[in-house]
Amino acid sequence: MPPHPPGQPQGMTAQELASWIALHAVAGVGAASLARLLARFGTPGAVLAAPPKELLSVPRVPALVLRGVLEQAAQRAHHEATAHRLLAEGVRAVRRDEAGYPQRLHNLPSPPPLLYVRGRLPRDSVRTFGIVGTTEPSEHGAQIARDIAAHLAARGWAIVSGNARGIDAAAHCAALAVRRPTLLVLPTGVLQFHRHAGYPAAGLLWSRAAAVSECHPEAAWSTAAALARNRLIAALSDAVLVVEARERGGSIGTLRHALALGRRGFVVRFRAPALSAAANAAAEAMGATPVRSIRELDEALAQAPRIGAQSTLAW
Repeated sequence: MPPHPPGQPQGMTAQELASWIALHAVAGVGAASLARLLARFGTPGAVLAAPPKELLSVPRVPALVLRGVLEQAAQRAHHEATAHRLLAEGVRAVRRDEAGYPQRLHNLPSPPPLLYVRGRLPRDSVRTFGIVGTTEPSEHGAQIARDIAAHLAARGWAIVSGNARGIDAAAHCAALAVRRPTLLVLPTGVLQFHRHAGYPAAGLLWSRAAAVSECHPEAAWSTAAALARNRLIAALSDAVLVVEARERGGSIGTLRHALALGRRGFVVRFRAPALSAAANAAAEAMGATPVRSIRELDEALAQAPRIGAQSTLAW
């Protein structure tokens, strides 16, 4: 493999990428375990090359993870093949200590040590707005998500969401429709990315959007990954709006993360809430500011409201 294939950020070799992929393939590994391993050995390659006795003596890393490192070190050829596929599909890996790493993620207690990125990340200076909600919204709720995303995107905000069906996809589609940036935070590996109906073809999609993931590139969806992803949505957003939240959905968790990070939290207050908005009242109780129209949201964001029926009509 060449030392710096096209598409890789300067400073990371293809061999390093394969080493990161190997560590992300370890069952049970998380940001904390990765950080401890890297603190002990310095680089992913050094972790994988460590003598078994020395590796198994690392404190505060589960034995299952340490044994998994030894197993993945023996599968180098597979991880190099995955690295080739990432490069062929335009995916790059960005380390936490690189300039291209989203600065907002440094507000997290344990920022991901590495992100896999496809597409164009918005600049750190661009305002970001998270829109979250149920995967089974009412049509009214989905339309609100589309209206808000299009409205804010047209005013220069980058829309952040989780690429799930329902509210997430509605928000992403609306931002893409007005040719503005949107950030898709995945609960899967980047090679498992799902393009929803309404998204443009890949060439156009990746010129306007970016998909990011902290997961192994081939990882399938899991509950644990989806819950972990929610903290990234919160951290990447300057403000988060809950459109419709079910009582057991992840939207309330995303809001909780956002408020803990000092982000602004909003929630739609419906005149006649659907069952799919059963937890919206809980969002208000947590401290989210209720909004009943785009005009109210504009005012809360200290923006000059756009005059028109859509801006003033209560939801």
